[in-house]
Amino acid sequence: GAFLIKLVQYTLLWLVAGGQGALGLLPLVSLVGLAQLVVSALSALVLVLAVLSWINPGSPMYSLVARLGQPFLRPFQRLVPLIGGVDLSPIALLLVLQLLGMVFARLQMSWMY
Repeated sequence: GAFLIKLVQYTLLWLVAGGQGALGLLPLVSLVGLAQLVVSALSALVLVLAVLSWINPGSPMYSLVARLGQPFLRPFQRLVPLIGGVDLSPIALLLVLQLLGMVFARLQMSWMY
């Protein structure tokens, strides 16, 4: 469903832009757009997890967000050591996610023009 919404979005953008570029690349551009959406959602999840861990780590919301975010944070927690008792793995994950977002945006731009 999300892929179809992205496909319609990029098709409309393609039409508004004058229909320049290859129409056959729209499914690929839409797939990359969906990947960008996932990266943005994961970034928001990590930010909420980091903020909740400082504000109220005993809340039910924190346990839900932690269960969703821990599979992505665990590899970074193994690589990034604690510094002064502070876990910097969310920052490392956010950095990787931002880099992925930039790569996806660059791919889309190169395919759209």
